[in-house]
Amino acid sequence: MRESMDESEAAADLFTLFRSPARERCAEYALVLQAVGIRCRIEPLDDGFGLLVRPRDAGHARRQIELYAAENPERDRPPRFDPRHRLADGLNCASLYGATILLLDLAQRHRAFGLDWWDAGRTQAGLIRAGEWWRAFTALGLHADPLHLAGNLLYGLVFGFLAGQLVGWGLAWSGLLLAGALGNLLNALVQPAAHSSIGASTAVFATLGIVATVSWLRHTRRLHRWVPLGAGLALLA
Repeated sequence: MRESMDESEAAADLFTLFRSPARERCAEYALVLQAVGIRCRIEPLDDGFGLLVRPRDAGHARRQIELYAAENPERDRPPRFDPRHRLADGLNCASLYGATILLLDLAQRHRAFGLDWWDAGRTQAGLIRAGEWWRAFTALGLHADPLHLAGNLLYGLVFGFLAGQLVGWGLAWSGLLLAGALGNLLNALVQPAAHSSIGASTAVFATLGIVATVSWLRHTRRLHRWVPLGAGLALLA
């Protein structure tokens, strides 16, 4: 039986989100996904059955099933997702972050396209308030020296990997970029007009906030809920 997905889509092009020896468990989660508009289908596997989704829907689908399981604690146990999904999402987010930071640093140091990247891309409170809002984004990829770059690269890779595993690489990358830029925008509103800054620090701290907050929300026991927030504050300090 195929669940709300075109026959033309080969199983090899889909992601096996969940495996179970019982078809009924896959069918239960398929109904959950269909209710929120995520297309999926059930396929027989060597060790039972698999719930398949498109790769781009995997993160959202996993989150919906986790929410369903949390709302139905009487179930025998929470679903065990294919660990390759979490690993791939974490690696994708971290790789995208690292590649972006390194490419922009190379462009900055070699004055690519004949541009002064620092002058054109750094945050300057007065210019941002005058309408040059894009500086809140471009400044994230500029760094003062190799040590500055190495610090933001290292911590960004670690927190990006963790965030990608928690919410999917697309949402984690978008949150990293948007939250980092929002931090720069808010900073520009309260600083003197001449204040300038560069670096991905705001994005790194924003990603740490995503990791701590999502981890906190997903724990149901009172003690366990405070551990991620405490760890996040310790790392920030």
